[in-house]
Amino acid sequence: MKGSEDRFTTPVSDEEDGSMFLQMNRNKLGFTLNPIKPEGKEIIAKLTKKQMLLLLTFLKRL
Repeated sequence: MKGSEDRFTTPVSDEEDGSMFLQMNRNKLGFTLNPIKPEGKEIIAKLTKKQMLLLLTFLKRL
């Protein structure tokens, strides 16, 4: 599994996530969607109507 360096900062848990990653991301949920597909566009539209902030990260090629 790849990710930022904080994911692997020791001590590492049995799940291989570092202590900094576990502390910073406690009780957070996440998901991935494709903003190019119609289903992804629909989800983005629904979320932006209900949320005050929506953070999107796109690959450079998009």
